[in-house]
Amino acid sequence: MIETRRRTAGSGIAARRSARREGFALVLVLFLVVLMSVTVAALTVRASGGYRLAQSRAVGWKLYYASRATIEEAKAKMWRDSMTPKKTPGILGPPEPMKFDENGVKVTIEFEDEAGKIAVNNMVSADDAKKQEMVNTLARLFSDLDLPSSTGLATSARDFISEEKDASKRTSGKHAALFDISELAGAKGFSMDVLFKPKSPNLPPVADCLTTWYTGNVNINSASPIVLKALVPSLTDDDIKKIIAAREKEPFTGPEDLAARSGAAGPAVAELTKQVTFTTDLLTFKVEARQGNFVRHIAAVVWFESSAAHTSYIRDGWQAHGGWQL
Repeated sequence: MIETRRRTAGSGIAARRSARREGFALVLVLFLVVLMSVTVAALTVRASGGYRLAQSRAVGWKLYYASRATIEEAKAKMWRDSMTPKKTPGILGPPEPMKFDENGVKVTIEFEDEAGKIAVNNMVSADDAKKQEMVNTLARLFSDLDLPSSTGLATSARDFISEEKDASKRTSGKHAALFDISELAGAKGFSMDVLFKPKSPNLPPVADCLTTWYTGNVNINSASPIVLKALVPSLTDDDIKKIIAAREKEPFTGPEDLAARSGAAGPAVAELTKQVTFTTDLLTFKVEARQGNFVRHIAAVVWFESSAAHTSYIRDGWQAHGGWQL
């Protein structure tokens, strides 16, 4: 009887041990299955991510070269049109946006006239009278843009850009022509926010009113109302509205045309004709290339002359209000 109990107890213990071994084996198998599943999932995600990255790069380059191709196409067309015999040779103002389809890539080009802005590099080697005239113009512009200490900012811009041959009199500044308007952020009182963030939705940013690419007079056919007001403070708001309406109907072709059609008071028009031009030879092409969810922005500064059109500068991503469009 006792022996039977011992055998029964021994068999129970053996059964429990066997059950524990089987349970451990099951846990180990489940652990290995989970580990293999996680590994496979990680490899799948990595491979998928690599594929998406490769696809993104491939589409990105496709968009880039589609943008470059449309820049050349638009540039050639505009140069041919500017050479066509007409009443006023040259480009009167930026043309309407152009749209292209390059092998499934939708490309839109908008044009910005650098001649429609105030050329700050005119201060580099100008005489004192011209520099003071520019300071006054910039002060009026900054004031209309609701910037504080507008005269101080204008003076700071002059001191930052103007040449100073006497090294002992140099202050912190470039004292040379600016390459890009963003360099002005290094001048006292300026910053990237001051240049690129408008004070209100109804006002343009400072950078949209200034140019470093052009050094001639402002183009009357593309200058913004706020730039026109800064050039000639005697222009009334009503004068500027009439000028804008007249040029939208047909661009001005010269001083006589401006005087006849502007509707502004005689003295104001006389002063305006001294500071404006009627054509441009320098445009910024702002290109947006799109395919599906992929978008790329390219900016190119194009200079037109009688013999050809030249791309002076190109960058991947163009500056927009408040930051870069990439």
